[in-house]
Amino acid sequence: MLKNYSRLQNFFKNFAYSLIFGKSIVQKTFIVIAIILLVSIIVGAVILIAMGGTGKGAERSKKIKAGETVLISKDAGENWERAAILKTFDVREIFLSQKNPGRVFILTKENGIWFKERDSEEWKEMPSLKIKKRSPLYFMAEDRDNLYVSFYSDRRGRIVRYNLESGGEEEIYHTPLEGYGVYGIWPSDDGRVLRLISSDGGFYESVNHGYTWQVVYRFNEGLLGMTLAQAKYILWVITSRGRILKTVNGGRSWDDISLGLKQFDKADKIENLVFDAPSQFLYLASGYGILKSFSGTAQWEALPLLLPPESLPIRDVRLDQTNSNIIYAGSKNQFYKSEDSAKSWRIITLPTKRQISRIAVDLIDNKVIYIGLE
Repeated sequence: MLKNYSRLQNFFKNFAYSLIFGKSIVQKTFIVIAIILLVSIIVGAVILIAMGGTGKGAERSKKIKAGETVLISKDAGENWERAAILKTFDVREIFLSQKNPGRVFILTKENGIWFKERDSEEWKEMPSLKIKKRSPLYFMAEDRDNLYVSFYSDRRGRIVRYNLESGGEEEIYHTPLEGYGVYGIWPSDDGRVLRLISSDGGFYESVNHGYTWQVVYRFNEGLLGMTLAQAKYILWVITSRGRILKTVNGGRSWDDISLGLKQFDKADKIENLVFDAPSQFLYLASGYGILKSFSGTAQWEALPLLLPPESLPIRDVRLDQTNSNIIYAGSKNQFYKSEDSAKSWRIITLPTKRQISRIAVDLIDNKVIYIGLE
């Protein structure tokens, strides 16, 4: 140790001697630069050692940037930041709990369910013994005590029910035939009556908490989506042929409301269907753009958009729950906002090159908006 210190002393003495008594200006300049570089290296090494000793260096080196899974705006879509999910997943659905307002669930396509609680920035993965890794997720619903998740595993569509109080989970349904999925769940508030739709064309019902099931209606085409109205027994389903069917009696009979869509090219390429309860309009995000129908009937009208045809389809459309004049839409990685019922729009470029898959407006704070990416 003493020898090393003595050598370092001699080294600096020689440098100082050369600097003072060197005859060449070039030589002096070179020595000065060398001294500055050496001092910088020594100071940097001391700082790294000090940080390593306190653990701060290790902590910083392990810090991971958030992934591109969900974007969040806290000012009604004006500015965006990445959610604190440290991985990048494809988002299929964003589910906002009405029973526990402020709780947000993200259904990824094959990477599980992620959620966060109200007033928290931390996202956690929801554990499950029933849903296997890489299982495609399709839909989520809730009653006052439970969550319901539809997923696909071992070549069958399945439903798992989670009890929010006990944390227990149980599988309450799987498709009778292989190769079909469950794309919508509709529980009553007490969880006694459950209804679901399947890509096998069946509209099914259970009146004993999912213990037994019966067919309410059988279609000759698959059912791939479900949208509920707040009014009892009213809902719409999307079929595998791009049709939209409406029932007002819990699925006992159906009307085809997609007949009015035939005048709009590619409107049967349905991306999402959203019902706005305050205005009573049903909104369709599609390959044509955005269309709306009052009370979800067969009379459709197109919303004027800024988008050129090559930037379609519209992946999702949402409305501010306190002001139906405010409309949000997403196409590719562009976010569109209208504050005058689609008469005019603003284009907001998102901090991502990934595409929008879903949009959701927070149920508590309408300035908070979530965007799922894929």
